[in-house]
Formats: sequence, C-alpha cells, structure tokens
Amino acid sequence: MPQFIQELLAAKELFGVPFFNFAVLAFMVLLAIYLVFSILRLILRILYASLHGHVGTVVSTADGDTFKVKVIQIFSKRGSKRGLSVRLIGLDTPESVKSPNKDIMPFGKEASDYTKKRLIGKWIILHHDVDTIDQYGRDLCYAYLFWTGEFYNATLIKKGYAWAYKYAPNVKHAEKFEALHQKAKAAKRGLWALYEARNILTAEYKKTAAYKKFQEKNPSTQKKQ
Repeated sequence: MPQFIQELLAAKELFGVPFFNFAVLAFMVLLAIYLVFSILRLILRILYASLHGHVGTVVSTADGDTFKVKVIQIFSKRGSKRGLSVRLIGLDTPESVKSPNKDIMPFGKEASDYTKKRLIGKWIILHHDVDTIDQYGRDLCYAYLFWTGEFYNATLIKKGYAWAYKYAPNVKHAEKFEALHQKAKAAKRGLWALYEARNILTAEYKKTAAYKKFQEKNPSTQKKQ
C-alpha cells in the first residue's frame, strides 16, 4: 500500500479536524452537491420538454395508442382538468373499444392493457411533428418515458402491439417505425401471430378456437375480416 495512504489511514486528525468527522463532512458536502445538480437537471429537463412539447403524467388510457396526460402547464395551456388527449403518431393498435366507425379487434385488449400497465402514473415527454392536432381534438405526439428516455411509439411497434402506420405529413420517424414493424412481423411477435397485415387476420387464425371464442364474445365484430 502506498505510504501516503498508510499515513492518511493512521491519521487521527486532518486539517485540525478529527478524521472521522472530516470524512462525514466531506460525504455530506458531496451529497449536497449531487442533490443540487440532480434537482437543477430535473428542472432544466422539465423546462426543455415544456418548450418543445408537453411533459406530464398519464392519468388514463382509452386504447393502446390513445391516452390522457395531466400536463405540467409551464409554457403550454393545452389540456384540461381531465387531461390532455393524446394519440400516438406513426402507428396503429387493434381497437379495444367499439365505436360507431370501428369494431373491437383481436389483440386490441392486449395492446390496451400493455399501454395501461406501462404508462398509467408515469411521467412522459410529448413531442409533436408537423400536424399537432387531429380531427377529434387529440394531440398527435411522440411519447418518451421521462426518466429513461424510452421512445414509447417505437416500443409498441417493436414488441408487436402496433403496426407502423405512415400518415403524412407526420413522418419524422417513419423509416425507423417501418424497420421495427418488419422485424416484429418476421418474428411473429405479438399481434403478428394473428395478423398478416394491418387489420387483416391470417387465414390460420380465423380457423382457431380462440377466434371463434372472440366472435362469440363480440358477435357484431370482424364482419370485414
């Protein structure tokens, strides 16, 4: 062991302060500096996210690709007490809720449950592309988990919970999404065990007991399949 380390360990005082007390003091100072920088980084991150989109917590989900966010309204006045309605850009998940224009689809519940499990109560950062609002008043967004930076739009496609769906002019990440789409399809991951293309079920799946059970549970659905 180097001589200076031996002398340091043998010392009872350091700069006139008992060695143990000095070590504790040094630790507390370093901890305080770390906490100050962490808080500053958090504040700057929130400010940056607010300037370039929205930041907030997910309060509810309507579908695998649609949810509401309680926005931190620093620079943005978007949203209400019930939350900002968000529709993810560049993808489409099977429908989990029947509407006048759409029927419930196989794997819709799985996609919806996944988003609910992953996002409810989580802080996220939202960014827009060219068009920011759709015809239903929902914000069209790319979503990133606040603490990890995970690109949630990409995650849904990569794990087989959504199809890549290119819709101009919001095509900033279209090539990335299409590549993930093809990889998930090749691996028959998630919805690709049931579908051969967006909204088109495979002939094999239509012959299964699972599909028959789905039709019995949702008798008005899948007429176009």
